[in-house]
Amino acid sequence: HMFSPDLCRSIGFEYGEDTVVNDVPGYKYVGGLSMLDNGTTFPDNECYCNGECVPAGVVNVTSCRFGAPAFASFPHFYLGDSFFTDNVRGMNPVKEKHQFYLVLEPTTGIPLDVAARFQINLLLQPFSGIRIYENVPTLFFPMMWFQQRATMPQDMALALQVLLWLRHLGLVLALISAFTGVLLVSCSVVACLRICRSRTIQMEREKNEANMYVAAMDYPKMEKNNMNQYIVMKPKNKIVDSAKL
Repeated sequence: HMFSPDLCRSIGFEYGEDTVVNDVPGYKYVGGLSMLDNGTTFPDNECYCNGECVPAGVVNVTSCRFGAPAFASFPHFYLGDSFFTDNVRGMNPVKEKHQFYLVLEPTTGIPLDVAARFQINLLLQPFSGIRIYENVPTLFFPMMWFQQRATMPQDMALALQVLLWLRHLGLVLALISAFTGVLLVSCSVVACLRICRSRTIQMEREKNEANMYVAAMDYPKMEKNNMNQYIVMKPKNKIVDSAKL
């Protein structure tokens, strides 16, 4: 919603579609049936009738035009009741030419493209006392329609893209830092496991070597006697004095 001083009221937009303006993505909001309704279609807008409700598509702006019988609508009574187009020749509402819309960048809310289009109509009705106006039909006569168009230029769109990219830079750095931390922890765990495993292997190897040495000490020795004959020399058992223990 936004307040329009030309209409002396707030106007609401409806979501139209996702679009892209100069390589910048945005949401397109359009003026729908509720924007200029005076309670005919949407009862919540009945307070804008200003005394007399007219068919949908035209809103009374007399209070904004110093009491003049002025009514605002979309160009060529676009989205208006057929009552208006049937009473005036030459009306040919086209969506692409007469739709009110604005495109906003979804993150910052910066307008990317705006097309504000309105039509000013005067209420013509019979007036007694003036012969020329006594038999005129009651109709809304279009006086003029205008549009205010603004589109973000290419250089500003490029700067906006950089700004949006910087917004994601913090997230990217945080993800990189988290990944680096996880990688360092994983490498540390793997290194600790390898060190522990190598120490275990070394201890088992030393234990096996010690067992082999003890077995070699206990094995009987072979020596030659004077007759060149091998004799078995049994290892001497060391007698330990228990009294010394």
